[in-house]
Amino acid sequence: MFPELGQRGVRYSPFALLGGMTQEFSCNDNGGSFGGGTCSERYQSFPEDQRIKFGGPDDASMNARFEEFTHAWWTVGELFDQPLLGSEDNAIDGGAFYWSGRFAQSDIHLPFFFAHIIAAKADVFANQPELAMFEKPAEVDVLLNENAMSLRGPLGLTWAPDEDSINFDDGVRLRANMIRMFAYLQIDALQRNAKVIGKKNLRELWGDPGIPNIGLFLGEMQRYSRDDGFAARHPAIAANITYYTDGLGRLIDTVLALLDTAEDQKR
Repeated sequence: MFPELGQRGVRYSPFALLGGMTQEFSCNDNGGSFGGGTCSERYQSFPEDQRIKFGGPDDASMNARFEEFTHAWWTVGELFDQPLLGSEDNAIDGGAFYWSGRFAQSDIHLPFFFAHIIAAKADVFANQPELAMFEKPAEVDVLLNENAMSLRGPLGLTWAPDEDSINFDDGVRLRANMIRMFAYLQIDALQRNAKVIGKKNLRELWGDPGIPNIGLFLGEMQRYSRDDGFAARHPAIAANITYYTDGLGRLIDTVLALLDTAEDQKR
């Protein structure tokens, strides 16, 4: 990875920088990645022999092409900087947050990559704290740091499952198991009286129904449990539906209860 970025005076990973340049692509009169203008105007501004590279001339085709650009650059960026420490000023959530919206395969690869990113951050906290571009107060666990585990950080674990996907069953199982893994790790840290940084954001990750968070996944699974035809479409998931609804809900409640009584070291 790029632990020496700061030592070299390089502020961002070059791959993250290129991914960031196209992550919020927009070509309209309200502005965006190219400073405004309609897609047709932007398209016409490119050299004629280069236009095919950018899709166009409509927003849908250009947006799809820039999705390919963004995902490719963020993938390379994560391979060389696995915790995404060089992605934004706070060195944690920016890359993961924006990458999640451009990730080509959201059922299996996305949650797997995001779990790996969080694990890589934990490794830096534990073994290379001098390389971390974020604060590491004593006795603070990476899983209880709002920058590492806020609503923007592990979004790859929180998207609602898409029943239209051919990977629906496997994706639900993988994502639910990863969510439970991180919940149990947080519970363990909190029961050891580890301090937290940013209790409000950590709580929102689990408990705010108005934003994309773990509750979004839970709420969608609860909706499926009330769907009379769901068991016929997905018998294996339906046979263990309480694992994905009531069981996961109780685990989330446990995390929230422990967070409520934990000490917050955020300055």
